[in-house]
Amino acid sequence: MEVLDELLNNGLLDHAAQMGEYLKTSLSGIVSDKIATVRGKGLMLGIVFTDDIAKEVGNRLREAGFLVGVIGTKVLRIVPPLVLEKQDIDAFAEALVGVLNAL
Repeated sequence: MEVLDELLNNGLLDHAAQMGEYLKTSLSGIVSDKIATVRGKGLMLGIVFTDDIAKEVGNRLREAGFLVGVIGTKVLRIVPPLVLEKQDIDAFAEALVGVLNAL
């Protein structure tokens, strides 16, 4: 009951929706010829790459401390916790840009 109360009455779902929009906007704003598109909804997003680099990007991001998944060879799966904050998103986007520039 406490978990449901937190989700429904203490603004966690609204916060997660806001952070999902911010995350998608931040990732969509990254200018790189290696990113084909950013797809998904809310905090469940996938970055689709133009080449088969998802595994390498995922490995480098995990080494930098970001928990991401890989689907196939071209999709980086992002499913952060609901308590994600803007500074976390900014740090992730910065790390992703660094990884993409290094490839």
